Amino acid sequence: ALWRIYDAPRYQTELATPDTLICRCEGVRLRDLDAAVEDGDVTISMLKRRTRLGMGPCQGRYCAPVAAAMLERFTGTPVDEFSLFAPRVPIKPVSIGDIAGAQGVSAVSDADFAGAGNVPDTAPSAPDVRAGGDSNPAGG
Repeated sequence: ALWRIYDAPRYQTELATPDTLICRCEGVRLRDLDAAVEDGDVTISMLKRRTRLGMGPCQGRYCAPVAAAMLERFTGTPVDEFSLFAPRVPIKPVSIGDIAGAQGVSAVSDADFAGAGNVPDTAPSAPDVRAGGDSNPAGG
């Protein structure tokens, strides 16, 4: 689902030269991927480990589909959702209430815990040692 949300237009390698940047975040060029594939790195995770493809700030949003298509042409294995990197969770903060609501859980408020037994309303106060109070309440 995250790949659909953060979908980006795919670069094409058909007109690329060996010096063409495929992963602009990490500076990986087409020649780097070609060399890795020729040496037997035939999965996107192998390319990632060898070249740092997809390890930049965009997390492969632009380069992973290009590399997957390149591997598809080389290996004959069709590209599917498992051909790409596992997407990183969104950076945008999401409230717990939104997550709970998406799971069908009703929101919980402080009122739900009122009178819930031995849960104090406030924390016990500590002696004030700054005002010359007894720093050892046990008297020792």
